[in-house]
Amino acid sequence: MKLSAKPIVTSALAALVSVAFAQYSSPELMLVADVGNGTSAHPAQVERYDPATGQYLGAFGSGFLYDPQAIAVVGQDAYVSDEYSYQGVFHSKIDKFNFSTGAFDGSIDSTQPTQLSGLAGYGSDLLACDRDNAVAGNGVLYTFNAAGQLTGTNVLGPAQYAWGVAAAGSQDFIATSTGLLSDSLDSQGNFTGTVFNVGAVGDTYRAVATSNYLPGTVFAAGQDINLNTIIDEYSTTGTLLNEYSLTKNAFVNYSSLAFGHNGIL
Repeated sequence: MKLSAKPIVTSALAALVSVAFAQYSSPELMLVADVGNGTSAHPAQVERYDPATGQYLGAFGSGFLYDPQAIAVVGQDAYVSDEYSYQGVFHSKIDKFNFSTGAFDGSIDSTQPTQLSGLAGYGSDLLACDRDNAVAGNGVLYTFNAAGQLTGTNVLGPAQYAWGVAAAGSQDFIATSTGLLSDSLDSQGNFTGTVFNVGAVGDTYRAVATSNYLPGTVFAAGQDINLNTIIDEYSTTGTLLNEYSLTKNAFVNYSSLAFGHNGIL
């Protein structure tokens, strides 16, 4: 694999749901969504690390988060999608925190039962993918503006569950149960049409990432039809560039990818 995977703090990996990077004092901050174990000693929260040294830099979100699923950094804020169950039905909210101070800055509450499993920044807007909205029986991608208002909705195909979302240029990229989906977006994050839907028959993607350091490429992680764990590298126009097949049946629940300066995590 041509990208290096640098060791990071292994004690946090068992609780890893999503990871994001933000500009911080020196030189980046790694944010890790930790689902906790339901006790006051290990609550659901967002852990902060120096990605170069592994130094632990504290946590935030305890008392606000139930089951954090994804993180997106927009400006100085970290948005965290959070699932909870009420009377056996999944609901979601998006909590906003200052990632430097950890201060809570409000929530975006969903208007219907949702399972928001992925977030991505798009300029000052926020993309949120709903893996199964429990109403239409398929995935949905939402756009929220900086004020937290819902400004766009894109319903995917039947049983096309959306697990993760990333953005590059004027496109989004959605990891789905039936391949990699991409939409073109305008400057406000509104959907202007499907660009492509790629991936071999039987491929299921759970995570997707783009990087400013690798322009023109997008990576999607999941399983192929033979249950091999794969990371596929695509061009942003939909051409499969490389496929990395990992140990069979290992890490079958990949839930997130992220890029550091020196590689992919």
